Amino acid sequence: MSEAQRNEAPLDRMVGRHPTIEECEAAGRGQSNYPGKPFESGGLQDAPEERARFAAYMRGHCWDIGIYDEKLRAYDTVFVRCLYGVWKDRGALPTVTPNAK
Repeated sequence: MSEAQRNEAPLDRMVGRHPTIEECEAAGRGQSNYPGKPFESGGLQDAPEERARFAAYMRGHCWDIGIYDEKLRAYDTVFVRCLYGVWKDRGALPTVTPNAK
């Protein structure tokens, strides 16, 4: 089944897959990502809805998310910035389709 067919197939006929190593590396690298630069490329978009999902996930673990700086488009601690980057990267990668046959 081609990628185009897989994207158009009903969910019950979709073939799930894990992301490739190359896709994972590309998601982490982004288009122009380097140490110390605010995260701007790769992964899911930085949107209020995505931050709300991330905050809910963090609350589920009883982890404090600190303060989000709108100007920097980043959280105030390196730990949370890294977790949010991983959250967005993983969310943008292809995943195994639940209950795939």
